Amino acid sequence: VRQAKCDPLSLTSLLVASSVDCFRDPSAHRDVAGCLEVGFMVAACLGGGAAQPVERSTIPHDCVNDNLPYQLITTIDAFELHSWDWATGERSVHWKLQQANHPNVTRVNACGIDPEDNIAYCIVYRNGGYLGRLDKNGIAYVARTPGGEFSVSASFDENGTFWATTRDEIWKLKAPHNLKGWSEPSADLPKLRVVGNTSMNHGADIVAWQDHIVSVRGSKVILTDLSDKNLETWEAKPSLADPMEGGFGGAYLYSGSLYFSANGGKGVYRIEPDLKLRTFIGTRVGASFDTNNNDGLNCIFTESPDEVGRIKDAGFHTSMLGASIVILSLLGHLMNSVGAPLMRILVSSGMHESQTSKAPPHWLGSKLPPSVTEHRRSVAATRLRRQACAAWQKRAGAP
Repeated sequence: VRQAKCDPLSLTSLLVASSVDCFRDPSAHRDVAGCLEVGFMVAACLGGGAAQPVERSTIPHDCVNDNLPYQLITTIDAFELHSWDWATGERSVHWKLQQANHPNVTRVNACGIDPEDNIAYCIVYRNGGYLGRLDKNGIAYVARTPGGEFSVSASFDENGTFWATTRDEIWKLKAPHNLKGWSEPSADLPKLRVVGNTSMNHGADIVAWQDHIVSVRGSKVILTDLSDKNLETWEAKPSLADPMEGGFGGAYLYSGSLYFSANGGKGVYRIEPDLKLRTFIGTRVGASFDTNNNDGLNCIFTESPDEVGRIKDAGFHTSMLGASIVILSLLGHLMNSVGAPLMRILVSSGMHESQTSKAPPHWLGSKLPPSVTEHRRSVAATRLRRQACAAWQKRAGAP
């Protein structure tokens, strides 16, 4: 309507198209915020002016209990948030934003969940590029992109800074959680800052990790050093039994570990960089699904589905070993002469089985010492406890 300058034909078409879902039965319409936006646009036309932005809130993710990997996928008529099971590749839809209710939004990509407010942010193209907060009710516009450009690759780092890349630029925005979200974009919104140019293009999605931007394109991992004033960028093939190939539109940071999902349904890979040797170790850890026009996002201070499975397996072996020792100790009291030798033999056997399990302890799989892994978990646990406490205080109305 705004593009057509509120001409009668466009206004009539909008009223007819929206009447069934919005004006006759607003409660039955899935996207209530979309109905409100239509109403504002019609009212603006009738009043002869542009729709005025109003402040808009956004529903956060439950990052205390949710470690699901998500993908924001653009379909023919909607922007959909999907999650999926890495063990099977099966996915489910969490919510949809119907494009008919956001007629001026043509593209949504470059998403991430801010660890400071647990809200999903994406780059939205609506007659120009914007950073927006998304939930099942709609879009809240937060900032503008440099030159109104679009991006398909973005990530939050552990400090809550939003990073995005284009073909040759890297953008950043510190602390977007402190900004207000609006129902309409405007030229008054703050702008993402251009950090600099890179010497090579990154992949379809990125991870912001330890002052680096990491992505996968085809069979190579690409890394940019953000601490280097020239943004030094290099690439290498990871050591992997089955070479990676194709596009990787889903990138995930889980408590310091990096994961990339192949668009062609060829799997999810954990990538472990060695910054000194400039090498990467790659491990296929799960199944992906066939998709495109997508972007990955997740709660970054949770354990990945891959690590949760490995920890459970290792815990099972440890528990079984502990139970065996307790039982054998009781038997030892009954068999003074035979019990001790028997216990030594069986305990030795149990230790051997645990150490040669197919599911190694978490720190062995990631090539990191236990102290580093425990530090990661401690930091993540502390942040999640604070978030849970804040959520409880908000519900209880406590100061």
